Amino acid sequence: GKTALIDLFCRQRCSEDQVHVARGQCVEGFAGKEAYYPVIEALGQLCSHQEGRKYVQLMQQKAPSWYAQLAAIHGDGPVTVAIPVRERMLNEICDAIEAMSSEKTLVFAFEDLHWADLSTLDLISALARRRQAARLFLLATYRPAEVSSGQHPLKRLKQDLVTHKLCADVSLRPLERDAVREYLVQELNQETLPRGLPSFVHQHSE
Repeated sequence: GKTALIDLFCRQRCSEDQVHVARGQCVEGFAGKEAYYPVIEALGQLCSHQEGRKYVQLMQQKAPSWYAQLAAIHGDGPVTVAIPVRERMLNEICDAIEAMSSEKTLVFAFEDLHWADLSTLDLISALARRRQAARLFLLATYRPAEVSSGQHPLKRLKQDLVTHKLCADVSLRPLERDAVREYLVQELNQETLPRGLPSFVHQHSE
């Protein structure tokens, strides 16, 4: 459902001529979480875009340690770069993202942020607090039930950003029956649905 909503938003609001969209999927990690996993995935999409060479050059200039990781992942050959301290990595990628968004708007969409690693949350916090102008929109989805109790770091981050008016928290209500039907028509790509299917899905979903 949330993935389809992001797809719809990107189709309706993000013209490819004016906006580049990069998406990263947070994954549940039982043996530890790879730092910046969804960020690296999204940056890899940008650098693989038809205009990706420009982004690659900006990564080389502004964020060499990040470029080294992307080069290794995409098979551009080994690149040896000393890994800087965590704070420097944050500054590097923030500088690079601002440079990337100087001409065209960038939309980063991170899904299932309740599974995000701490480094990714640190980056979101840092980007929200930057003072430089940037054509940047960050859209993230998460399950409220996953962060409602305890000391989940995303809960603390969201509360802090909302308090300082640095983000907007949009709660999605359950879909009405007509909306469920419309969703099924789009997903199944057929105007005529089996009798009772929309009602069944509506009754047995959230």
